Amino acid sequence: MPIKYYMSLAVAVVAISWASILILLSGAQPIAVAFWRTAIAAAVLLPLLIMERRNSAYVPTKVEALLIVVSGVALATHFMTWIESLYLTTVAASTTLVSTYPIFTLAMGRLIGERAGRRSVVGVLVAFLGIVLITIPEFYINLRALMGDLLAGWGCFWGCVFHDRQGN
Repeated sequence: MPIKYYMSLAVAVVAISWASILILLSGAQPIAVAFWRTAIAAAVLLPLLIMERRNSAYVPTKVEALLIVVSGVALATHFMTWIESLYLTTVAASTTLVSTYPIFTLAMGRLIGERAGRRSVVGVLVAFLGIVLITIPEFYINLRALMGDLLAGWGCFWGCVFHDRQGN
């Protein structure tokens, strides 16, 4: 595999790993950060979409167009809630809670009739225990941090909706 792919992967990992810290260091309002994060990504991806459209006559169906809109709203809600949570709780708690997708993915899968294996259920229970261990002290220490934890969890849910819509 060419070195440029490894370099691209390294840049992506560093960018994602530092995102929460850089967001806090920016000092910008959370909603502005969420807007600009998605607007810049859209601007970067738009030329690729235009090039793809020139090479294809594919037009999404109405159902696909609706799923695209639902996916976009879910991603926007994910970023708004997660970025707001960064300003209310610790970076460690926020990023851990927003990354608990397996819990919501398993629950959403069950709602549509998917079956989960025993290992998946055990993994989700361990993840849920981790959530409890992170958030319980917030009840006694700081309600502002608890609100941040809840927003991060809500952001995780909407991130899961976005990713689930991408897979279907």
